[in-house]
Amino acid sequence: GDFRAEWKPSENRGTVSMAADAGIFDAWLPAWFSMLMVERGGGLFSGVGVAVGGRGFFYAGSSAEDRKAVAEKFAASDVMAAGVVALCRKAGTIMVCGTPFGDDGGAGGKNLCAPIEKISLLGGAGVNENRRIKSSAAATELWDSIIYTSRSFDMQNRTMAICDSIAAELPCERV
Repeated sequence: GDFRAEWKPSENRGTVSMAADAGIFDAWLPAWFSMLMVERGGGLFSGVGVAVGGRGFFYAGSSAEDRKAVAEKFAASDVMAAGVVALCRKAGTIMVCGTPFGDDGGAGGKNLCAPIEKISLLGGAGVNENRRIKSSAAATELWDSIIYTSRSFDMQNRTMAICDSIAAELPCERV
C-alpha cells in the first residue's frame, strides 16, 4: 500500500512510514484513528450519526445514497456526520459521535456526541416497515460497516467483540 502502520498495544505506541503526500495522510489518519478507537472499545463506522434533543441515533450503512437519504430527513443541525461516524463508550454508555473526516457532502462532521438510543441498519431491500433484528445479525452488519480494521487476528477479534457488544446492548432495527 501507500503506507505502513504498526501499533503496539502493550506500549501504547506505534509507527507510520509513508510518502510525503497529503492524499496518503488523508487515507492513513482515519485508519490510525480507527485502530485507536478499537483499543478503547469503539470504532469508526460507515453511516449517519444524528442527535435530536440529546438522544443519539446511528444509521449504519455503506451506501452513500442511503446515507444521504437519511441525512436529508433531519435538520442539518442535528446531523453529526454522514459518512464516517464514531461509536465509543463513555462512562459505560455507548455514544455516537461526529468525526473530523470528510463526509458524503465533502465536509467534516460536527464535534458532538450523544448517547445512542437505537441502531438502524440501512438497506432494507424493499421492506417498507421498520423491524427489529436479532443482535447476532446486527453485529454482522455493524462489522460490515466498520471503516477500517487491521490484518491482525487479535485486532479483528476485538473489533468483532465490540460489534457484538454494541448490538447486544442496543435495540437494532432494519430500515
